[in-house]
Amino acid sequence: MREVKKNLKLVSRLSPGFIFCHVLKAVLSSLLPFVNIIFSYLILDGLIIGTDKETLYLQISIMISLDLVIGLLLIVINYFIKKKSTALYFNLSNTISMKAINIDYELQEKQEVMDLIKKAEEGINGTGDFDYYLNQIFNSFLSNALKIFYASILLIGLFKIYNDSYNTSLSRFLNNPFSGLIIILVVVLNVIISTHLHNKLEKISYEAVLRNIEGNRKFGYLFRININYKLGKDIRLYHMQDMILATMKDKRFTVEAAWVDFMYSQIRFERINRILGHVLMFSAYAFVGLKAIYGFISVGEVLRYVSAIIMLSGAITGILMAIVNIKIMNTYLTHYDTFLNLESKMVYGNEDIDTSNLVIEFKDVNFKYPDTENYILKNINLKITPYEKLALVGENGAGKTTFFKLLSRLYDIEEGEILINGKNISNYKKEAINKLFAIVFQDFRLFSYSIKDNITIGKEDCGVREVLIEAGFKEKLDKLGEKIETILYNRSFKDGIELSGGEEQKIAIARALYKDAPFMILDEPTSALDPLAEEEIYLKFNEITKNKTSIFISHRMSSCKFCDKIIVLDKGEIIETGSHKELMKNKGKYYELFSAQAKYYN
Repeated sequence: MREVKKNLKLVSRLSPGFIFCHVLKAVLSSLLPFVNIIFSYLILDGLIIGTDKETLYLQISIMISLDLVIGLLLIVINYFIKKKSTALYFNLSNTISMKAINIDYELQEKQEVMDLIKKAEEGINGTGDFDYYLNQIFNSFLSNALKIFYASILLIGLFKIYNDSYNTSLSRFLNNPFSGLIIILVVVLNVIISTHLHNKLEKISYEAVLRNIEGNRKFGYLFRININYKLGKDIRLYHMQDMILATMKDKRFTVEAAWVDFMYSQIRFERINRILGHVLMFSAYAFVGLKAIYGFISVGEVLRYVSAIIMLSGAITGILMAIVNIKIMNTYLTHYDTFLNLESKMVYGNEDIDTSNLVIEFKDVNFKYPDTENYILKNINLKITPYEKLALVGENGAGKTTFFKLLSRLYDIEEGEILINGKNISNYKKEAINKLFAIVFQDFRLFSYSIKDNITIGKEDCGVREVLIEAGFKEKLDKLGEKIETILYNRSFKDGIELSGGEEQKIAIARALYKDAPFMILDEPTSALDPLAEEEIYLKFNEITKNKTSIFISHRMSSCKFCDKIIVLDKGEIIETGSHKELMKNKGKYYELFSAQAKYYN
């Protein structure tokens, strides 16, 4: 009950009026069969005993009018429910998206958190649809509770004692008030068996959903590969279609296997349920029909009591099934709640960062990723002074990317400390740290928005053209009819344009320049540029990073000449520090790396 109250509060907050619509729908939908049963038996008895036409016409008119009014009200209510359901779904989806964006990067990289996100999505979509949840609470539980009340009113006459003119053992039995308990017993047995089967079916369904979490995620990934036009070249040139399709079939088989179990169980349940329904119908007609034969009740009352018995059985079954469904739905929605309440391990302070004289220092930093044994960075001691231009070099796996993850506080360290202006990085606000860095990652992403929005991230567009020119994009920009309003990528918009890797990289550099952060990090910023464009960026490097502290990563060792200091990483440790001339003179690891590349240019 506590879970239900919590979920209803959430719905009420995100979609005001949604619950009221469901309550109103439950009341009206339960009232409709009661009205029809009452007037149907009155009209039928009236036709048999010869009630005057005016009374019959009045009864028919009232029944039709009530049916029409209730039906129209239900149409209107269903319209509002559908409208509010869509709004609720988007609000809940946005909540998941915002949580996923704002959780610790460390958590987002964990597989169990990715699975939890998938389960949270199930909690609001498909099997865990909030609209379905409210339907179970109100249109199944509340509506059926009202139907039980209405059916009980209709069945009261079944337990009356009538004048028995036959006085046989069967007539005396039928006229006994306790004889009606036989029908109640049949109803109860029908309900118990149906509910038990339904419980088993829902358990199988829930287990199928959990078994499919990983399979659905993998199948979705393979599906996205097939429709990703950028991967189309590799798929075709390397004839990867058969491999991908074979994997998809295997994953689909895994996914389908869980649902096959569910479908077979559902078919068995429906067969047994139909048999139980026929048994109940036969019992009701036999008992009530015999009462009519002995003259205890009228023909119209036969219709009344049989309809009420069937309604009572369906309502009790519906309530018990609703309780089971609500419990299972609470389990689904618990995943949603668990994800939203996923606590951040990172603790931020309340201080802003003084960027006028920015000094960052790594002191005795050792780092290994969570749940791993090997240290990626070892004994890192490094001070970065204001306006310094550093190059970070090393072979693949040396720890360069991890260094940036720690510097920008995507991960926290457990050994050593990172200081900003002499204070631990954890003393500062999250926003202050985010504003500190403008980073161009090697695996950067642009989005299917305009060039302007990709650079400004929806903010004011003052100076967009200037940073594009500074990043070397002027020639391409001048050829575009829509200029900075040009939409990128035609996979999402028919007017979108495609860019080369080098052109994309220039926009990414322009985005970093536009942010105008005091600390700039360029991770392989020229890897997709041609030699002339690369030289242009190098020549502008000092100008681009003017009045900024910057770190430059590149496998092209010639780019390091532009830097004040070069840090050489090897197997997670700093093994050399100095200028290009100093390191070449020392003839260490840097000299080895530089010379290995230089021979190809000589």
